[in-house]
Amino acid sequence: MKAAEKFSDTVIKQMRKAISDTGGNEVMFTGSAGESGLIERIVTAARGNENSVPALEGFVDRGDVIIHNHPGGHLAPSQADLRIASILGNQGIGFYIVDNEVSEVYAVAETVSEKTVLLDINEAKSHLEPGGTLSKIFDKYEVRESQVDMLCDVADAMNTEKIIIAEAGTGVGKSFAYLLPAFKWVMNNNDRVVISTGTINLQHQLIEKDIPLVKRMLNTDKKAALVKGRGNYVCMRKYFEKLNESSLFNETNKELMQIKEWIEVTDTGDKSDLNFLPEHSLWGDIASESDYCLGLHCPYREKCFVIKSRKRAASAHILVVNHHILFSDVSARSAGAGFNGTAVLPGFSRIIFDEAHNIENAATSFYSPTLSRGLLYKTLKKVYRRKRGRVSGIYANLKGSSDQDDKVEEIPTLTAEVLSEYDLLEKDAEEILQESYNTRISHEERFDNLLSRTASLKNFLSKIYMIIDDVTQGMDFTPEDDAKVYEILLIKNKLQGLISTCEKLIDTDDNYVPWFEKSKRIIFYITPVDISKILQETLYSKIKSIVFTSATLSISSKFSFWKNRVGLDSDIFSIYENIYKSPFDYEKNVLLGIPHDLPEPASEEYTDKLSEFIYDSLLISEGKGLVLFTSYSMLMTVYNSIKERLLEKSIMVYRQGEDDRSRLLKSFNSEKNSVLMATDSFWEGVDSPGETLKNLIICRLPFRVPSDPVIKARMDRISEKGGNPFMDYSLPEAVIKLKQGFGRLMRTKNDRGVVLITDNRILKKQYGSIFLRSLPESSRYFGTAESVQEKTEDFLYS
Repeated sequence: MKAAEKFSDTVIKQMRKAISDTGGNEVMFTGSAGESGLIERIVTAARGNENSVPALEGFVDRGDVIIHNHPGGHLAPSQADLRIASILGNQGIGFYIVDNEVSEVYAVAETVSEKTVLLDINEAKSHLEPGGTLSKIFDKYEVRESQVDMLCDVADAMNTEKIIIAEAGTGVGKSFAYLLPAFKWVMNNNDRVVISTGTINLQHQLIEKDIPLVKRMLNTDKKAALVKGRGNYVCMRKYFEKLNESSLFNETNKELMQIKEWIEVTDTGDKSDLNFLPEHSLWGDIASESDYCLGLHCPYREKCFVIKSRKRAASAHILVVNHHILFSDVSARSAGAGFNGTAVLPGFSRIIFDEAHNIENAATSFYSPTLSRGLLYKTLKKVYRRKRGRVSGIYANLKGSSDQDDKVEEIPTLTAEVLSEYDLLEKDAEEILQESYNTRISHEERFDNLLSRTASLKNFLSKIYMIIDDVTQGMDFTPEDDAKVYEILLIKNKLQGLISTCEKLIDTDDNYVPWFEKSKRIIFYITPVDISKILQETLYSKIKSIVFTSATLSISSKFSFWKNRVGLDSDIFSIYENIYKSPFDYEKNVLLGIPHDLPEPASEEYTDKLSEFIYDSLLISEGKGLVLFTSYSMLMTVYNSIKERLLEKSIMVYRQGEDDRSRLLKSFNSEKNSVLMATDSFWEGVDSPGETLKNLIICRLPFRVPSDPVIKARMDRISEKGGNPFMDYSLPEAVIKLKQGFGRLMRTKNDRGVVLITDNRILKKQYGSIFLRSLPESSRYFGTAESVQEKTEDFLYS
């Protein structure tokens, strides 16, 4: 059969080149078909000798094809070929043999294309109904109608290939409402479903608790896997380089020696399996990174923990990931990797986004390139490094390897120039900031030096790139140099990325904001103002069915704001949306108290009055309090004001920043008469059911600072389009944040307590009614601070 009947012209050319580059030896490819039915995408997966090539395990999906060449031109399959084709064919994977010119192809086994089997919605929901499997597992099981309704809608969305937006109030049990249809789908179709979450806590809850129960309910052996980012795994090549470097310089690193002992016994190479938290800089030196991964050229490939993790993912039908990994995957697919095979994740057709209210922030973060001293140093260290008279980096490989040593000798000076120029750039940035925390870069006069310095930095980086490119173009590499050549390519790509970031800081398009901030050091960002089109192009138009769910997506029972922010306000997508109300009795179990006589938050006396109100309220509840702030400075002021007095009353006080988040929550949850004071990240993901939390105090409506460069750019964009930045952006974003904070109190149907909002703007400003309408319908009392505290006491102890 002619190869053109199976492969696109582009793929034929790619295979010819790959085979030629090996000197005509055997090469193994994985291929995926496009809409034309031809194989339109290949990956060079392995290289062998003139007689054989390594077979792959775990890196192809149903519907893909394995292709390899027979150098002698005789295409009849060997016994080994037939054995492999039989194994792959039973998995729905094709097996082709081509000649070295890729003019002929022998299809040993074709791919299997199966008809989609739709979900039986009535059968799926029966598991949650009276007499269903869940009622047989739990004696006191109670049917939640909202959960059953959500399950039916999720199943329908999967069947009809549409998008569903599902706001599920606390207690609905949304994870079961989407996990049951997800598992039913992969059981019916041998397909793969990705579940993307915003927090590691939810990922572990799904993997360790919810998914095992669903598998038990459905009596299925379909696998689920938690997929973490590369940075969680140790890279064996980088680890040995670090170990050799320490040995070379006669250095002893206690943590590195502990890691050495761990590597000898670990099965996962996952940082979370360590019994200590390694120094950030040390882990950065040995962690896996896509930018520096040698892939097939790595001498430690057989021991690679990332590959082991990917094999586990490839054999699983349910993948649990975080939003960042998901965006990394769809970005790679949209850039050319396609949606059938493996990019960052194995191929999939359906996605469930839990904690979907964080989608805009997660996508914004992923699509924001950065520039920092750490990034520069890490890259330049791969280019040239001198320590105690010893030289390392690709400079050492290039020197003496060509007739262009004069150019190579420029590299040490240029790397020093880059770091020196960046020092000056940081000083320029600090001078511009003065007392500010961050600012947007513009072409105002005060940024002239900074922009000029950035251009100079770009030029030095470009010179390094050009030297490496020129020198390597004229070098003769042998097949044994494959890893060396590939490493040079990776470093060139990293340099290109840094050069591109500099260019965008100097002059970027209207949809991006160049800005910088100072935390410990200066960090530069290029952030998208609007990610809606990015998501439309890379995600919504590519995936067959998507579920978006969270407890907080609507404002006054409408999804308009969230849909607009994430690009789902277009009528080109088939979207179903619904609110599934919480089965909890908020009116009976929750009191919302708002004192109207406290000063407004902007007044000078507010913090003093607030401190006293919080102190008195916490005495009433005997601790058992979570106090949420919008600024760390206010938190510290209140904390310092009341901590000692509360300790005298045998109430333990914890605050964000004094310990790791997970340990703080563990201490707070275990110490019933305690208080936790926290800011931004604790407004969500805090789960403190029972007696631990009876008194939730929200100190200020959570409006984001309008001076933040990205927030301001987004508000300016709304103004340019004739909208109202406050009503169309600041207010709805704050409402969703308040809903998240409010949701910390009631985590089970038996929880009972008060929510005290001390910002009287919710009563005095016209927009306050929008906040109140968006909160659950609890008991409410608005009065003086004293009367609110009296009502609090009556409610808690009645």
